[in-house]
Amino acid sequence: VFTRNYDIITKKILKGEPISDIPKALPGQVQQTIAERNKAYHDEQQKKQLQEKGLDQLNNPKAAMNEIYRMLGRQ
Repeated sequence: VFTRNYDIITKKILKGEPISDIPKALPGQVQQTIAERNKAYHDEQQKKQLQEKGLDQLNNPKAAMNEIYRMLGRQ
């Protein structure tokens, strides 16, 4: 797919045509940057940790802080 797209782009550039309409290798999917993939990975890891600790059921920041203080013995 890369070689095919490269050939298409090269021909369009030589003809002076726009290259914005080249099909992607994975239709319907948007390519993520490394930073976006990294953030998604770490968000998922944080979500798993919150679930393991039972903190994912808390709906607001104050309730979350109160639970953390309770766990630390600082009520």
